[in-house]
Amino acid sequence: MREIIKTERLLLRRPEMDDARALAEWINHYDVVKQTGTICFPYTYLHAEYWVMISRNYWKRGKAYNFVMEHTGKVIGSLGLFRASLDAEFEVGYMLSQSYWGRGFMTEAVQGLLRAGAEDLDMRRCHAGVFSDNPGSDAVLMKLGFKKTRPDHLYSVARGCNAAGYRYICELDNA
Repeated sequence: MREIIKTERLLLRRPEMDDARALAEWINHYDVVKQTGTICFPYTYLHAEYWVMISRNYWKRGKAYNFVMEHTGKVIGSLGLFRASLDAEFEVGYMLSQSYWGRGFMTEAVQGLLRAGAEDLDMRRCHAGVFSDNPGSDAVLMKLGFKKTRPDHLYSVARGCNAAGYRYICELDNA
């Protein structure tokens, strides 16, 4: 998988240890992390350092390809492709600083990531899960051609419980 993806307004790149402070600052908001499965709250600098280290390890093993999103030189989000096992299909996950919600950045980033995944990893489809109380993520996925496949109860570390959500799938010729 390529290490840098450029879109019209964004630079997506592998995370570096120098990103940890910026990541911790914008991720440490409950409204951001409650929409994720694996991110805790509160979220500290040490959590961000660990995420960078594990992201780099997973990249080498082909288990996950995580990126930070830069806009005008500032880290404003993160996203990645991950899978439960090396023979599983990829799922996309993402989060964005609240200061940038509603401006189309995540749609642009996910579209770039899906195109790169299709080209570099021969991905033919991608999965996603979204909590029911996250209409922004639902809108991102629907704009990119994802289809809701079924309701689900998704676990969130930050919430400390399962919460209602939906599973999605996208055939990548639609991305």
